[in-house]
Amino acid sequence: MKNVNKVSFIGSGAWASALANVVAANEKEVVVYGIVKEEIDDINNNHKNSKYFGDVLLDSRIKATMDIEEAVKGSDIVVIAVPSVAMRSVMNQIKPLVTKDTIILNVAKGFEKETKMTMMEYISSMVDDNDVFGVVSLVGPSFAEEVAVHELTAIVASSKNEEAAKTVQHAFSNKWFRVYTNNDEIGTSICSSLKNVIALASGILSGLGMLVNSKAALITRGMAEITRFVTALGGKAETCLGLTGIGDLVLTCTSSTSRNFQAGFEIAKNGIEHFRETNTKTVEGIYATEIAKAIAAEKGIYAPITCAIYNVVFENKSPKEEIAKMMQNSLKSE
Repeated sequence: MKNVNKVSFIGSGAWASALANVVAANEKEVVVYGIVKEEIDDINNNHKNSKYFGDVLLDSRIKATMDIEEAVKGSDIVVIAVPSVAMRSVMNQIKPLVTKDTIILNVAKGFEKETKMTMMEYISSMVDDNDVFGVVSLVGPSFAEEVAVHELTAIVASSKNEEAAKTVQHAFSNKWFRVYTNNDEIGTSICSSLKNVIALASGILSGLGMLVNSKAALITRGMAEITRFVTALGGKAETCLGLTGIGDLVLTCTSSTSRNFQAGFEIAKNGIEHFRETNTKTVEGIYATEIAKAIAAEKGIYAPITCAIYNVVFENKSPKEEIAKMMQNSLKSE
């Protein structure tokens, strides 16, 4: 297992700041890189990221910079904490800066649009075993706001590189943040991406005034749909029963704190056009829906929920009509 002294975070958003707070509490050197001066100054001067966490105090040992080279240089773990749409640009920037001693840790969920790869697959395609020590994903049921205030959380470090995964596990784990390891890169990546699609659907159900029966059905059939994707793409079905599978799915589908749930709720209430005009947040489920539908078509995966959400978001179809269509699908065995 590799010794860890410095951890850098590429991105200064909520998840990067919350995880930086975890690592700083473990007495590692922590540097956060961002492009928004107000956020960088807030972290350095006030030990806060007020945009996301209000008056919550972050560990004073966290340092922030707008110089990506300064952040990455000498880091044992470089954490990529940017939206999926920014992954290509960020990887091009950090690739010349990492070394054979660097672990790249992905915490983004979703797909790279041009390649349809998961974040883990895309990062691994940009660097090989000769470039870095290893590539790991840190995913699972966790809201940044709760992690920032030390709420008990369990999450997964996923990688085929066992030594790299265990290094991340030990660098991040403490009394309130527990990290498990898992070697199913495909399964954990697919689960963590597609749960956002189902969370959109869950928000839509709530926005339409539907109650708990419908939510239970959605989560159960949504997990069945995700499992079909996982196994068709080479992952393990049992991963879907773990933290990155049912754990993350339940979290995002049952809490209004979930960004994807909130988006679905607003779409049901006010329509997709109004949502597109007024939304200011990154909603990974929307990007994932478009790519997942294409993957389902290419691989012959039965994905009625994904297709219904695609029709609502990209074809401006009525959510009520899409739900009615699914309820009228041919009857079958579970």
